Amino acid sequence: MRRQVKEFLEGEEFSFGRVAVTDTGSFETALALLRERKIDVVILDVFQGETVKGNRAGIRLLEQWRATGFAPVILHTALPEGLEEHCNAFVRLVPKEGGNFARLVKEIEELFALTIPQIHRAIFDHLETSLRDYMWNFVVDNWTDLHDLAPRPDFARLLVHRLGLQLARVGVGAVIEQVHPGVTGRDPQEQRVHPAEYYIKPPVDADPTLGDLRLITRGEHEDLYVIVWPSCDLVYHDGKCKVDRALCARALPIVDFEEYKNWIEKSMPTTGGSATALIELMSNNRKGRHQAERYHFLPPVWDIPGVVIDFQQLEHVAVDELRAARCLGTVASPFAESIGARFVRYLGRLGTPDLDITLALDAIRSPSEH
Repeated sequence: MRRQVKEFLEGEEFSFGRVAVTDTGSFETALALLRERKIDVVILDVFQGETVKGNRAGIRLLEQWRATGFAPVILHTALPEGLEEHCNAFVRLVPKEGGNFARLVKEIEELFALTIPQIHRAIFDHLETSLRDYMWNFVVDNWTDLHDLAPRPDFARLLVHRLGLQLARVGVGAVIEQVHPGVTGRDPQEQRVHPAEYYIKPPVDADPTLGDLRLITRGEHEDLYVIVWPSCDLVYHDGKCKVDRALCARALPIVDFEEYKNWIEKSMPTTGGSATALIELMSNNRKGRHQAERYHFLPPVWDIPGVVIDFQQLEHVAVDELRAARCLGTVASPFAESIGARFVRYLGRLGTPDLDITLALDAIRSPSEH
Protein backbone atom coordinates (compact mmCIF):
# COMPACT_ATOMS: atom_id res chain seq x y z
CA MET A 1 0.00 0.00 0.00
CA ARG A 2 2.84 2.38 0.83
CA ARG A 3 4.51 1.71 -2.54
CA GLN A 4 1.20 2.29 -4.32
CA VAL A 5 0.72 5.65 -2.59
CA LYS A 6 4.28 6.67 -3.45
CA GLU A 7 3.90 5.65 -7.11
CA PHE A 8 0.55 7.44 -7.34
CA LEU A 9 1.82 10.76 -5.91
CA GLU A 10 5.49 10.85 -6.96
CA GLY A 11 6.11 13.62 -9.50
CA GLU A 12 2.44 14.60 -9.80
CA GLU A 13 1.69 18.25 -10.53
CA PHE A 14 -0.62 19.78 -7.95
CA SER A 15 -1.88 23.36 -7.86
CA PHE A 16 0.97 24.15 -5.44
CA GLY A 17 3.71 22.41 -7.43
CA ARG A 18 5.32 19.04 -8.13
CA VAL A 19 5.28 16.39 -5.40
CA ALA A 20 8.35 14.56 -4.12
CA VAL A 21 7.71 11.58 -1.83
CA THR A 22 9.97 10.13 0.86
CA ASP A 23 8.70 6.86 2.33
CA THR A 24 9.66 4.42 5.05
CA GLY A 25 8.13 1.32 6.59
CA SER A 26 9.40 2.13 10.10
CA PHE A 27 7.69 4.47 12.53
CA GLU A 28 11.02 5.09 14.26
CA THR A 29 12.73 5.97 10.98
CA ALA A 30 9.79 8.19 10.07
CA LEU A 31 10.28 10.34 13.15
CA ALA A 32 13.99 10.70 12.37
CA LEU A 33 13.19 11.71 8.77
CA LEU A 34 10.68 14.28 9.99
CA ARG A 35 13.27 15.84 12.25
CA GLU A 36 16.00 15.85 9.58
CA ARG A 37 14.10 17.03 6.51
CA LYS A 38 11.68 19.73 5.50
CA ILE A 39 8.47 17.73 5.13
CA ASP A 40 5.34 19.62 4.08
CA VAL A 41 2.68 16.91 4.59
CA VAL A 42 2.84 13.55 6.36
CA ILE A 43 0.75 10.54 5.27
CA LEU A 44 0.77 8.31 8.33
CA ASP A 45 -0.50 4.79 8.88
CA VAL A 46 -1.89 4.08 12.34
CA PHE A 47 -1.41 0.41 13.14
CA GLN A 48 1.77 -1.61 13.31
CA GLY A 49 1.11 -5.26 12.68
CA GLU A 50 -2.34 -6.51 13.67
CA THR A 51 -5.11 -3.93 13.45
CA VAL A 52 -6.03 -3.70 17.13
CA LYS A 53 -6.25 -0.70 19.41
CA GLY A 54 -3.11 -1.52 21.35
CA ASN A 55 -0.97 -1.45 18.21
CA ARG A 56 -1.66 2.21 17.31
CA ALA A 57 2.02 3.09 16.87
CA GLY A 58 1.05 5.79 14.37
CA ILE A 59 -0.87 7.71 17.01
CA ARG A 60 2.11 7.52 19.35
CA LEU A 61 4.26 8.87 16.51
CA LEU A 62 1.75 11.67 15.90
CA GLU A 63 1.95 12.69 19.56
CA GLN A 64 5.77 12.63 19.45
CA TRP A 65 5.74 14.67 16.26
CA ARG A 66 3.42 17.28 17.74
CA ALA A 67 5.86 17.64 20.64
CA THR A 68 8.92 18.11 18.41
CA GLY A 69 7.92 19.60 15.07
CA PHE A 70 5.16 20.63 12.70
CA ALA A 71 3.72 19.41 9.42
CA PRO A 72 0.08 18.64 8.62
CA VAL A 73 -0.75 14.94 8.91
CA ILE A 74 -3.13 12.67 7.01
CA LEU A 75 -3.96 9.51 8.99
CA HIS A 76 -4.36 6.80 6.33
CA THR A 77 -5.71 3.64 7.91
CA ALA A 78 -7.91 0.63 7.28
CA LEU A 79 -9.62 1.11 10.65
CA PRO A 80 -10.62 4.79 11.01
CA GLU A 81 -13.18 4.25 13.76
CA GLY A 82 -12.37 6.00 17.03
CA LEU A 83 -9.67 8.25 15.55
CA GLU A 84 -11.83 11.37 15.13
CA GLU A 85 -10.61 12.78 18.46
CA HIS A 86 -7.12 13.16 16.97
CA CYS A 87 -8.35 15.12 13.94
CA ASN A 88 -8.42 18.88 13.44
CA ALA A 89 -7.81 21.37 10.65
CA PHE A 90 -4.27 20.04 10.20
CA VAL A 91 -4.74 16.36 11.04
CA ARG A 92 -7.03 14.67 8.50
CA LEU A 93 -8.41 11.12 8.36
CA VAL A 94 -8.61 9.12 5.11
CA PRO A 95 -9.67 5.44 5.16
CA LYS A 96 -7.74 2.99 2.97
CA GLU A 97 -10.83 1.34 1.53
CA GLY A 98 -10.51 0.83 -2.21
CA GLY A 99 -7.19 2.67 -2.23
CA ASN A 100 -9.03 5.98 -1.82
CA PHE A 101 -6.26 7.82 -3.66
CA ALA A 102 -8.69 10.46 -4.90
CA ARG A 103 -9.53 11.35 -1.30
CA LEU A 104 -5.82 11.57 -0.47
CA VAL A 105 -5.30 14.00 -3.32
CA LYS A 106 -8.29 16.06 -2.19
CA GLU A 107 -7.01 16.32 1.39
CA ILE A 108 -3.50 17.24 0.23
CA GLU A 109 -4.89 19.97 -2.03
CA GLU A 110 -7.05 21.29 0.80
CA LEU A 111 -4.11 21.40 3.22
CA PHE A 112 -2.02 23.37 0.76
CA ALA A 113 -4.99 25.64 0.00
CA LEU A 114 -4.76 26.73 3.65
CA THR A 115 -1.18 27.92 2.81
CA ILE A 116 0.02 26.70 6.21
CA PRO A 117 2.55 24.18 4.77
CA GLN A 118 3.96 26.90 2.51
CA ILE A 119 4.05 29.46 5.34
CA HIS A 120 5.73 26.99 7.69
CA ARG A 121 8.44 26.23 5.12
CA ALA A 122 8.93 29.92 4.27
CA ILE A 123 9.21 30.93 7.93
CA PHE A 124 11.63 28.08 8.57
CA ASP A 125 13.79 29.27 5.66
CA HIS A 126 13.51 32.85 6.97
CA LEU A 127 14.64 31.76 10.43
CA GLU A 128 17.63 29.86 9.07
CA THR A 129 18.72 32.70 6.79
CA SER A 130 18.17 35.40 9.42
CA LEU A 131 20.01 33.45 12.13
CA ARG A 132 22.94 32.76 9.81
CA ASP A 133 23.23 36.43 8.79
CA TYR A 134 22.68 37.59 12.35
CA MET A 135 25.50 35.48 13.76
CA TRP A 136 27.98 36.35 11.00
CA ASN A 137 27.05 39.96 10.32
CA PHE A 138 25.92 41.22 13.73
CA VAL A 139 27.44 39.06 16.46
CA VAL A 140 30.83 38.63 14.78
CA ASP A 141 31.04 42.25 13.60
CA ASN A 142 30.14 43.56 17.07
CA TRP A 143 32.10 41.02 19.07
CA THR A 144 34.45 43.64 20.49
CA ASP A 145 31.49 45.27 22.28
CA LEU A 146 29.77 41.96 23.09
CA HIS A 147 32.78 40.00 24.32
CA ASP A 148 32.61 41.12 27.93
CA LEU A 149 28.86 40.41 28.08
CA ALA A 150 29.07 36.85 26.75
CA PRO A 151 29.75 35.08 30.09
CA ARG A 152 26.65 36.61 31.69
CA PRO A 153 23.43 34.51 31.72
CA ASP A 154 21.32 37.35 30.30
CA PHE A 155 23.58 37.62 27.25
CA ALA A 156 21.48 34.94 25.51
CA ARG A 157 18.37 36.99 26.28
CA LEU A 158 20.00 40.05 24.69
CA LEU A 159 20.81 38.13 21.50
CA VAL A 160 17.33 36.55 21.26
CA HIS A 161 15.59 39.89 21.81
CA ARG A 162 17.76 41.60 19.20
CA LEU A 163 17.21 38.73 16.75
CA GLY A 164 13.44 38.89 17.31
CA LEU A 165 13.39 42.54 16.27
CA GLN A 166 15.29 41.68 13.08
CA LEU A 167 13.06 38.68 12.25
CA ALA A 168 9.93 40.84 12.41
CA ARG A 169 11.30 43.62 10.22
CA VAL A 170 13.84 42.32 7.70
CA GLY A 171 13.07 39.66 5.10
CA VAL A 172 9.36 39.21 5.79
CA GLY A 173 8.64 40.36 2.25
CA ALA A 174 10.65 37.39 0.94
CA VAL A 175 8.51 35.05 3.08
CA ILE A 176 5.35 36.46 1.47
CA GLU A 177 6.80 36.10 -2.03
CA GLN A 178 7.79 32.48 -1.32
CA VAL A 179 4.26 31.62 -0.15
CA HIS A 180 2.48 33.66 -2.84
CA PRO A 181 4.55 33.60 -6.07
CA GLY A 182 3.95 36.71 -8.14
CA VAL A 183 3.02 38.83 -5.14
CA THR A 184 5.45 41.55 -4.11
CA GLY A 185 5.89 41.38 -0.34
CA ARG A 186 7.49 44.78 0.07
CA ASP A 187 9.11 45.41 3.47
CA PRO A 188 8.54 48.85 5.03
CA GLN A 189 11.06 51.60 4.49
CA GLU A 190 13.75 52.20 7.10
CA GLN A 191 12.35 53.89 10.22
CA ARG A 192 8.83 52.92 9.11
CA VAL A 193 6.53 50.09 10.19
CA HIS A 194 4.17 47.81 8.28
CA PRO A 195 0.44 48.09 9.12
CA ALA A 196 0.57 44.52 10.47
CA GLU A 197 2.97 45.69 13.19
CA TYR A 198 0.27 48.03 14.53
CA TYR A 199 -1.89 45.26 15.96
CA ILE A 200 -1.96 42.20 18.20
CA LYS A 201 -4.39 39.66 16.78
CA PRO A 202 -6.12 37.78 18.29
CA PRO A 203 -6.06 39.70 21.59
CA VAL A 204 -3.95 38.30 24.41
CA ASP A 205 -6.91 37.69 26.74
CA ALA A 206 -10.61 38.45 27.21
CA ASP A 207 -10.07 41.53 29.38
CA PRO A 208 -10.64 44.78 27.49
CA THR A 209 -7.49 46.86 27.21
CA LEU A 210 -6.25 50.21 25.94
CA GLY A 211 -6.21 50.13 22.15
CA ASP A 212 -8.81 47.38 21.67
CA LEU A 213 -10.92 47.71 18.52
CA ARG A 214 -14.32 46.46 19.68
CA LEU A 215 -17.36 45.98 17.42
CA ILE A 216 -20.44 46.88 19.44
CA THR A 217 -23.81 45.79 18.05
CA ARG A 218 -26.97 47.51 19.26
CA GLY A 219 -30.09 46.55 17.38
CA GLU A 220 -29.34 46.86 13.67
CA HIS A 221 -26.34 49.15 14.19
CA GLU A 222 -22.75 47.95 14.49
CA ASP A 223 -20.13 50.52 15.45
CA LEU A 224 -16.40 50.22 15.95
CA TYR A 225 -14.93 51.71 19.13
CA VAL A 226 -11.36 52.05 20.33
CA ILE A 227 -10.81 51.86 24.09
CA VAL A 228 -8.90 54.92 25.35
CA TRP A 229 -9.15 54.02 29.06
CA PRO A 230 -6.09 52.75 31.03
CA SER A 231 -5.77 48.96 30.88
CA CYS A 232 -4.97 48.63 34.59
CA ASP A 233 -8.58 49.58 35.46
CA LEU A 234 -10.04 46.89 33.20
CA VAL A 235 -8.33 43.75 34.52
CA TYR A 236 -10.76 41.36 36.21
CA HIS A 237 -10.01 40.13 39.73
CA ASP A 238 -12.50 37.86 41.49
CA GLY A 239 -15.11 38.52 38.81
CA LYS A 240 -14.92 42.32 38.83
CA CYS A 241 -12.65 45.20 37.82
CA LYS A 242 -11.99 48.69 39.17
CA VAL A 243 -14.50 50.46 36.92
CA ASP A 244 -17.99 49.70 35.60
CA ARG A 245 -17.50 51.64 32.37
CA ALA A 246 -14.57 52.49 30.13
CA LEU A 247 -14.20 55.52 27.92
CA CYS A 248 -14.19 54.68 24.22
CA ALA A 249 -13.87 56.73 21.04
CA ARG A 250 -15.67 56.00 17.77
CA ALA A 251 -13.54 54.73 14.91
CA LEU A 252 -14.98 55.98 11.61
CA PRO A 253 -14.23 54.43 8.20
CA ILE A 254 -11.70 56.53 6.34
CA VAL A 255 -13.80 56.07 3.20
CA ASP A 256 -16.38 58.43 4.77
CA PHE A 257 -13.93 61.35 5.06
CA GLU A 258 -13.88 64.12 2.47
CA GLU A 259 -10.13 63.70 1.89
CA TYR A 260 -10.65 60.11 0.78
CA LYS A 261 -13.65 60.95 -1.40
CA ASN A 262 -11.78 63.80 -3.12
CA TRP A 263 -8.82 61.49 -3.73
CA ILE A 264 -11.09 58.87 -5.32
CA GLU A 265 -12.75 61.53 -7.51
CA LYS A 266 -9.29 62.59 -8.74
CA SER A 267 -8.54 58.96 -9.80
CA MET A 268 -6.27 58.25 -6.80
CA PRO A 269 -3.21 60.35 -7.72
CA THR A 270 0.11 59.82 -5.92
CA THR A 271 0.86 63.54 -5.72
CA GLY A 272 -1.05 66.79 -5.76
CA GLY A 273 -3.62 68.44 -3.55
CA SER A 274 -6.02 65.55 -2.96
CA ALA A 275 -3.19 63.07 -2.31
CA THR A 276 -1.48 65.52 0.08
CA ALA A 277 -4.71 66.10 2.03
CA LEU A 278 -5.31 62.35 2.40
CA ILE A 279 -1.71 61.73 3.48
CA GLU A 280 -2.01 64.49 6.08
CA LEU A 281 -5.13 62.83 7.49
CA MET A 282 -3.40 59.44 7.57
CA SER A 283 -0.30 61.03 9.14
CA ASN A 284 -2.41 62.47 11.97
CA ASN A 285 -1.77 66.02 10.80
CA ARG A 286 -5.13 67.06 9.35
CA LYS A 287 -4.97 70.65 8.12
CA GLY A 288 -7.45 73.39 7.36
CA ARG A 289 -10.45 74.10 9.57
CA HIS A 290 -10.02 70.85 11.47
CA GLN A 291 -8.30 70.34 14.81
CA ALA A 292 -5.29 68.16 13.96
CA GLU A 293 -5.20 66.27 17.28
CA ARG A 294 -8.92 65.46 17.21
CA TYR A 295 -8.31 62.54 14.81
CA HIS A 296 -6.02 59.53 14.83
CA PHE A 297 -5.66 57.18 11.85
CA LEU A 298 -5.36 53.39 12.16
CA PRO A 299 -4.18 51.47 9.06
CA PRO A 300 -6.07 48.65 7.33
CA VAL A 301 -4.76 45.08 7.43
CA TRP A 302 -6.46 41.64 7.37
CA ASP A 303 -10.10 42.18 8.40
CA ILE A 304 -9.32 45.46 10.18
CA PRO A 305 -10.51 48.39 8.04
CA GLY A 306 -8.75 51.72 7.67
CA VAL A 307 -10.38 53.94 10.30
CA VAL A 308 -9.99 57.35 11.90
CA ILE A 309 -10.55 57.70 15.64
CA ASP A 310 -12.60 60.80 16.49
CA PHE A 311 -11.85 62.03 20.01
CA GLN A 312 -15.04 64.11 19.99
CA GLN A 313 -17.26 61.04 19.59
CA LEU A 314 -16.85 59.54 23.03
CA GLU A 315 -18.91 57.09 25.06
CA HIS A 316 -18.56 55.42 28.43
CA VAL A 317 -19.30 51.78 27.55
CA ALA A 318 -20.08 49.16 30.19
CA VAL A 319 -17.07 46.87 30.70
CA ASP A 320 -19.30 43.79 30.49
CA GLU A 321 -20.55 45.00 27.08
CA LEU A 322 -16.96 45.49 25.92
CA ARG A 323 -16.02 41.99 27.06
CA ALA A 324 -18.92 40.55 25.07
CA ALA A 325 -18.13 42.59 21.96
CA ARG A 326 -15.99 41.12 19.18
CA CYS A 327 -12.42 42.39 19.27
CA LEU A 328 -10.91 42.85 15.79
CA GLY A 329 -7.50 43.32 17.34
CA THR A 330 -5.54 45.37 19.86
CA VAL A 331 -3.31 48.27 18.88
CA ALA A 332 0.20 47.18 19.86
CA SER A 333 2.63 48.98 22.12
CA PRO A 334 3.84 51.74 21.77
CA PHE A 335 1.09 52.75 19.33
CA ALA A 336 -1.69 52.19 21.90
CA GLU A 337 0.09 54.40 24.43
CA SER A 338 0.51 57.01 21.69
CA ILE A 339 -3.26 57.04 21.17
CA GLY A 340 -3.80 57.49 24.92
CA ALA A 341 -1.27 60.32 25.08
CA ARG A 342 -2.77 62.03 22.03
CA PHE A 343 -6.24 61.81 23.56
CA VAL A 344 -5.01 63.40 26.81
CA ARG A 345 -3.31 66.19 24.86
CA TYR A 346 -6.50 66.83 22.94
CA LEU A 347 -8.56 67.08 26.14
CA GLY A 348 -5.95 69.22 27.90
CA ARG A 349 -5.31 71.69 25.10
CA LEU A 350 -5.50 75.35 26.08
CA GLY A 351 -6.61 78.00 23.63
CA THR A 352 -4.82 81.37 23.72
CA PRO A 353 -5.09 84.49 21.53
CA ASP A 354 -2.65 84.51 18.62
CA LEU A 355 0.44 86.63 18.96
CA ASP A 356 0.52 89.80 16.83
CA ILE A 357 3.46 88.76 14.65
CA THR A 358 3.64 92.19 12.98
CA LEU A 359 4.34 93.91 16.29
CA ALA A 360 6.87 91.24 17.22
CA LEU A 361 8.71 91.70 13.92
CA ASP A 362 8.79 95.48 14.50
CA ALA A 363 10.38 94.85 17.89
CA ILE A 364 13.02 92.61 16.32
CA ARG A 365 13.82 95.19 13.62
CA SER A 366 14.08 98.12 16.03
CA PRO A 367 14.65 96.82 19.56
CA SER A 368 15.65 100.27 20.90
CA GLU A 369 12.20 101.66 20.09
CA HIS A 370 10.31 99.04 22.16
